[in-house]
Amino acid sequence: MRIQDLMSVKELAESSSAFSESSLRWLLFNADKSGLDRALVKVGRRVLIDVPEFERWLEAGRVAELETAPFREAG
Repeated sequence: MRIQDLMSVKELAESSSAFSESSLRWLLFNADKSGLDRALVKVGRRVLIDVPEFERWLEAGRVAELETAPFREAG
């Protein structure tokens, strides 16, 4: 883990259009059930998110594998 990879909930929400601050807080509240807790670092009362680990957690939740070949129309 690198200290440069840590972000607060607010910082991550501001840097990402995919997650609002409230949606991130909901994910953190349920982190022990979803496995997201591996991406969290607690310093005192403050919770920081290890961004590369958060991205790995997101990737693990991918519904389908990405195809390696570009999309082609049938026909």
